[in-house]
Amino acid sequence: MRAALMSVICVLFCWCPGLQAERKTSSVDRLVDQVMTPATQSLLQLQSGHRSIGLALRFHVKREEGGVSKLVPMLTQLLSGRLAVLPRTSFEILPALPTSTLSNLEEASEISGHDFLLILDFSLHRGHAHLSGMLRRVHANFWSRIREPVGGVQHHFFGRMRVDATFRQLLEMPHIPLEFSWESNVVAPKATLAVASGDLDGDSRNELVWLTPNEVRVERWMGEIGLEVARIPLTGLVERPIRLRRLWGTIATVDLDGDRTDELAIWTSHHRAGGIFEVTAAGALEPFNGNSETPLCNTVDHATSSGACGPVYGTVSAQTWDESGSVFVGDVDPVRGHLSSRLRVLTPTASGRLMTLPEGIATVATGVFPQKAVGDSCEVLVTVDRSGRMRIRSVGDVITVPGVGAQVALADLNDDGVVEIVRTSNAHLGEDDELVVHSLHAHGVSVQYSAAVPPVRFLSVGDSNNDARTDVLIVSESGDVRRLNGIPAG
Repeated sequence: MRAALMSVICVLFCWCPGLQAERKTSSVDRLVDQVMTPATQSLLQLQSGHRSIGLALRFHVKREEGGVSKLVPMLTQLLSGRLAVLPRTSFEILPALPTSTLSNLEEASEISGHDFLLILDFSLHRGHAHLSGMLRRVHANFWSRIREPVGGVQHHFFGRMRVDATFRQLLEMPHIPLEFSWESNVVAPKATLAVASGDLDGDSRNELVWLTPNEVRVERWMGEIGLEVARIPLTGLVERPIRLRRLWGTIATVDLDGDRTDELAIWTSHHRAGGIFEVTAAGALEPFNGNSETPLCNTVDHATSSGACGPVYGTVSAQTWDESGSVFVGDVDPVRGHLSSRLRVLTPTASGRLMTLPEGIATVATGVFPQKAVGDSCEVLVTVDRSGRMRIRSVGDVITVPGVGAQVALADLNDDGVVEIVRTSNAHLGEDDELVVHSLHAHGVSVQYSAAVPPVRFLSVGDSNNDARTDVLIVSESGDVRRLNGIPAG
């Protein structure tokens, strides 16, 4: 198992400004990869001999959105590096302005003797950085200049990444403090157990996923407009032979294999075991195998055998790692089918390394968050024991916060490189709960926000309605759902 995963297990983390950060692939690198991976594949298919490319990079960023003086050399260097490794390929960076027309760029490419013209446009829209590309083969004669797409291969490319702390630093955006507002009575399925948001189809937009006792419901929201995408019955999980008075469940989205499409990690209390699934184009749940021949979680035939998965404790997405993602789930006892005190760590190449949880640990939350410096990231591990003590692990230090409930999530709510911990209180059953947002700093934690809420069954963080803001969704014991929006102040 890779060293990065072992560092998570051993809780040797660097996690906030003022401490040394771990070097990872940055969001800028991943944006370039989204465009240049298919672009270079197309270029390699075009001709077996030498090829010459003119590369034009246009920035469409308004002055009030930010500056590009730091981003231009960074993107230029990354793009040049992708082209430099292509065999039998020469290239030139063509001067380009936002107003440079295709005809002007084509003429410049022709004068320089290039075979192909690759135009890339960078822009910002709704809190995301967009990089779109167009590959053209240029044919010209004395009488006319004819532009045509490259035949037989893909010639349009698109990448999209959230404007995180790294992008904000490169674009010289000011720090945005947060104000919070509640949206109550969110429309949700009856008897909702849990909720999550993630990109299930690889189109760079999130789906909202509801978990109920008998099905998974998938919706797509764009601001205040929503559409139901699919209803998927939980037919692949074995029911428990006993009837429980109180049902509960966990659901999380995570990109395990780095294909920019999230998998679903699901568990409910009235099933013997949970599972890791892909959502197919036909709207069905298919067990996720990763790089193995068998599913990462045994569900039906071997529901109580080794490899069965329990509740989802935390996830680390492949987008924040150089290789692949991880899911941390509870282990199911192979004899009785009950939850054990062990933690199972799932990756695309491993069906589950077992780690024994410290005595009394009830909740685990993990995350990796980009920092302002390109390539720097912050790794966080939070545990909560049954007495309500939350421990935040860092390099050589442990921060303890008392009075914490079983629901904890991690996020960078305003993309400033400071990690927020969203958690409930350890109120008694039936009493009103409290939702608290902590910010992590080099000197400790501070309370960013707190509010009284009904007893919370489940909470999750993510951009659930594609409005470029990280939302906090809470599911109450009564099944009602509320959304906490982080709105830029002013």
